[in-house]
Amino acid sequence: MKIILMALLSFVALFGAEVNESNLAASIAKCEARDGKMCFEVSYFYWNKFIDFNDDRDSEAKALIYSEKACNLRNGAGCFDMAAAYGERIGYDKSTPHDPAKRLEYLTKGCEYNSSNSCHLLGIAYSREARTKSGAERKALELKAKRFYQKACDLAPNSPCVY
Repeated sequence: MKIILMALLSFVALFGAEVNESNLAASIAKCEARDGKMCFEVSYFYWNKFIDFNDDRDSEAKALIYSEKACNLRNGAGCFDMAAAYGERIGYDKSTPHDPAKRLEYLTKGCEYNSSNSCHLLGIAYSREARTKSGAERKALELKAKRFYQKACDLAPNSPCVY
């Protein structure tokens, strides 16, 4: 999970506005005024604190609150963060329970809101599920996976795409 969070933080560091202690109150006010991108930026600030301060649970709780607000305001990256929160955690204790259905729900929203990472992970999820099926059901799941992979590629044209 920490590897996923580090990747997310690196992405936001490249493309996001920097929220820090001096502008946190103003950033939260923008989020509360229904700015989904700013809610995501605030969540990033708290995810950073969570990692930097040895799994600070208060920062994790705030990061989850602002990630969910971002998702509810149609910010795909916020939905992706929520999906990660409900994903598998091998050897890592977290405050959110592992919940594959919630993870899939947030990935679906994230993809709908144009998060290429969410679309890519949906493609993986449906590809894995297809391997457990046969016949027409398998073909339908493979086609669904391919559509999600294609959308992920379309949303991130500078990324190498193989599906």
